[in-house]
Amino acid sequence: MPWAYNCFGEPRKAQEPVRRIATTLFGPTPDGEPGNDDLGAQSAWYVWAALGVYPATPETADLTVHSPLFERAVLDLPGSHDLDIRAPGASADTKYVHGLKLDGATWNRTYLPRSMVSKGARLDFTLEGNADTTWATGAKAAPPSYREGEHPFLASVSPSQAVVGRGESATFTVAAQRLGGEDRTLTVTAQAPAGLSRRPRRGAPTISTRRARPSIWPRSPTTSNG
Repeated sequence: MPWAYNCFGEPRKAQEPVRRIATTLFGPTPDGEPGNDDLGAQSAWYVWAALGVYPATPETADLTVHSPLFERAVLDLPGSHDLDIRAPGASADTKYVHGLKLDGATWNRTYLPRSMVSKGARLDFTLEGNADTTWATGAKAAPPSYREGEHPFLASVSPSQAVVGRGESATFTVAAQRLGGEDRTLTVTAQAPAGLSRRPRRGAPTISTRRARPSIWPRSPTTSNG
């Protein structure tokens, strides 16, 4: 996903691989498309790559930008609106963005307003063959980040279920990976169904996440028929 670099303040590192992929893996030949394209996803990828905009965030109207491959492309939107993309001098070699104007105003961001998808706009790109290390590198230049419903940890239990007879027990192991936030420990709780009891194997079932890599800690409850 080359466009991830737009989120890190280094859009030039997104522009180079997008252009390289579009011009080396695609072509007007029988084998000019990589892999299997049953549903048209790869063809659509090329179209977006050539336009200079890409829907990087699913289920949103957000479009992130890179360098167009054509000097001009006009998208006919519903309601008599157009998205007019212009990039004078665009070619396979001019892969870096040095400037962008949105409806005539300077736009130093790597994403476009949502309203542009429905109301249209005019984009004017300035492209060069050398990388611009300053364009759209500020914190406010990055595309929107959505964190609603985000969880600080990703946890799983193995096995997902067990069958035990009278007097028998089963052990479950909890694996956890810290995804974000400041919390460094995860406390696990378990509730046994009627007829069963639970107990931690060693002390309180707490999972530490101080290690850089995800770790599996066998501190989950043990179920027994009690």
